[in-house]
Amino acid sequence: MSASHSRDPIVLAATQSSTEANLEDGPQDGMSTPPMAYSIFSKNHKRWMICLVAFAGWFSTLSSFIYFPAITTLAESLETSVTKINLTVTSYLVVAALAPSITGDVADKSGRRPVVIATLGIYVVANIGLALQRSYPALLVLRMIQSAGISGVFAIAYGVVADIASPAERGGFVGIVSFGTNTAPALGPLLGGVLLAFRGWTSIFWFLGISAGVCLCLAIFTLPETARNIVGNGSISVSGIYTLPFFMNRTTLQRTEREKKFNWRLPNPLTCLYRLSDKDTSILIITLSIFYMTYTCLQATLSTIFIGLYGLSDLQAGLIYLPFGIGCAIAALGTGIAIILDKHL
Repeated sequence: MSASHSRDPIVLAATQSSTEANLEDGPQDGMSTPPMAYSIFSKNHKRWMICLVAFAGWFSTLSSFIYFPAITTLAESLETSVTKINLTVTSYLVVAALAPSITGDVADKSGRRPVVIATLGIYVVANIGLALQRSYPALLVLRMIQSAGISGVFAIAYGVVADIASPAERGGFVGIVSFGTNTAPALGPLLGGVLLAFRGWTSIFWFLGISAGVCLCLAIFTLPETARNIVGNGSISVSGIYTLPFFMNRTTLQRTEREKKFNWRLPNPLTCLYRLSDKDTSILIITLSIFYMTYTCLQATLSTIFIGLYGLSDLQAGLIYLPFGIGCAIAALGTGIAIILDKHL
């Protein structure tokens, strides 16, 4: 077998399935059964998958922050008030609060890969619509669809980490996901300000749509299914939407008796509320909720206030978000390092 095939996750899955089938009858020749690997994916493959889902989750936060510098310009362009444009921020956040409880539960039951593809697809279409619309009602509705499509992806990203990374190696991967989502407060307003200053507010949504389209293509062709209730440690053969296009036929031919047939089930968005029954979890969630509410109110109005009081340009309005964003990025990086150190103490 060539070196390239020896690293192929599909070949590894078939090999491991065959090995496990031989070991089901018990130890042979006095040999004991080796422990099952937590995940059959290689270290580099794990890094790629985590970076890809972190990239997808990045759009969830980016969609809020890249929008803030354009609030005043959008109000003028659509001939409406800043208050109404701020309502599109509120509607985005309301949907963002509800969407993860639905998409997260669907991903747990139906698999990560199909949900990531579906949500990114909705997000891309919503951004195209936002770039083409020229009315406030359309802006309001499409912002909610945009939020519904992307807001739950960051939760799926953490699920992928739990699927493929053992507890001992999760710290570094969590740091990657956190870094991806927490760099948006720094880069989002800056990107929004630059695009707004040179290409107008429609370029913001074209940028989001094109970037997310690239991410969607990468997910379709390179992101395998990782949900452990479907593929276990990656060694259980699957078919259909769960397989990568290039390996569709090969996977179908290499199915084993361990293939898992999976039925789609309706999500229960109330499942996450059970976590509130734990006192420590409740205190943590309430504390973070108060912080997030305060910080969102401040960030949403910051550019509008500075433009009105000091006459800042669109680009300058984007730059005022940099200190907070840099702090978030450093905190995310520090969190990953702290988790790694804690595992070794």
